[in-house]
Amino acid sequence: MQKEYLNYINDDMLSNIYSQFYNIYGIVSNPIIINDYGKCFGKVIMKINVESKKKISLKDIVEFDVSKIKWKSSQPDANGCVLCLVNPYWCRMYKLDEKIEVPIIVLKSEADGENRTYWDEVSYQIMNRNQFLKRMLLYKLADYTYAQTEAVNNFINRINETKNYYKALNETSRNYRIEHRQLETLRGTFANFRKEIYKQWDQLLLKHYKNNSSKIELRDLIDRFEKETTNVIEFKKS
Repeated sequence: MQKEYLNYINDDMLSNIYSQFYNIYGIVSNPIIINDYGKCFGKVIMKINVESKKKISLKDIVEFDVSKIKWKSSQPDANGCVLCLVNPYWCRMYKLDEKIEVPIIVLKSEADGENRTYWDEVSYQIMNRNQFLKRMLLYKLADYTYAQTEAVNNFINRINETKNYYKALNETSRNYRIEHRQLETLRGTFANFRKEIYKQWDQLLLKHYKNNSSKIELRDLIDRFEKETTNVIEFKKS
């Protein structure tokens, strides 16, 4: 399998890089495409005499500021990517945290003397997936008691901790004073709420991408980095 760096440099150029640079990542990146935080990102395909203790491995996707690129190759590939050399100090693991404008129901009010009128109104706010989930769960769980929601949360946490469904069920039922069947039903209902919200998020995200071509490029590039299986390599001076 061809080493991935050969898509951007030849072996002579690699030799020059090896002799001129120290403590460097070789990162495949399209510096023109940036995320919501103004950072460019790419996949680490080379480590050259790396001394950094950061837990970043070959094939990891990292983000960095374009101004921190020490050198980049001149011939881009079909995706506009080049090989960038960046000191590990300026790199951090890339976490896709897309934020989009979403419709949220908020409570509005207006005072008329001593009387105040309240009504629901749609407001558009910028949120990521987790923020959207939390906000929408507030609506979905409004008709359930605090004790019920805490019982379900404890049940799920105990399942994950003990890896024993019935132990978690018995413990939660006893401590939260809730019958087995009711607890299992609530867990299923809350899980369905989450699925509905995630589906709604995916639909909003798809609409967002369709209206923003640069975001499509970003998503496609991330997908390509995650699926790419060509060889990567670490170089160290003896």
